[in-house]
Amino acid sequence: MEVPIPKNSNLKPVNRVARDVMESAPATLTIDDQGIITECSNGAAHLCCAEQRELLAAHVSKIIPRFGAKTAIRDGHVDSTLEFLTHARMPFRIQRHDGGSFVAELVINQLDNEPCQIRIVINEMDSEKDQNDASKWCI
Repeated sequence: MEVPIPKNSNLKPVNRVARDVMESAPATLTIDDQGIITECSNGAAHLCCAEQRELLAAHVSKIIPRFGAKTAIRDGHVDSTLEFLTHARMPFRIQRHDGGSFVAELVINQLDNEPCQIRIVINEMDSEKDQNDASKWCI
């Protein structure tokens, strides 16, 4: 339930604030417990050479193939293997809509809501050298 906000206030309802943050974030996705993309920032769509509407309702493995092998959420929590790999800053291959790919580090955060959702921040590796080095051992 949203609390009414006075007309002369600069405050926004919490869900609108969260959406504004999502849109201004560099590259973020929100997925549900089945791995379906429920939110996609402009930055994530741009990195993946796609329109937001092309990514919404798609399975996250369309962008992050590694997520196809495992369910990102198990028993209401982030999969422990994925949590470890992202915490260890292992590079992941990210698939672009145009058929190309790039290497990125991921940050995964479990959101406090039901059903369980995960926010994924995609950090593209900066230099071509980093991309080449990481692509030798990325997952």
